[in-house]
Amino acid sequence: MFTALSDKKVKSKYIEADKRRVAFAMVETTIVVEVSINELLTENSKGFIKNPKVSYSDDIGYRFIASVNGTSLLHPIFKRIRTDKSINSNDVRYAFREKL
Repeated sequence: MFTALSDKKVKSKYIEADKRRVAFAMVETTIVVEVSINELLTENSKGFIKNPKVSYSDDIGYRFIASVNGTSLLHPIFKRIRTDKSINSNDVRYAFREKL
């Protein structure tokens, strides 16, 4: 993934950092991936989980819009790149499956 996305870096007015306070490189949205998770949280002991809502344009890059109620994925596991999917609201979504 690093190699595939290294040449897709874009400018950004929005900065997100890891726990060490090292900023992530923002990249152009070009692929859809499938992940599996153990649990999806919508709130914790502090209340509803907030996620940043961002927008993207070629001239500005990414920019922060607002903090919105969101989710936290527990133990996400990368499954595969979905070459059969496009970047749109029909193909990029959550799908819940019952445990067997």
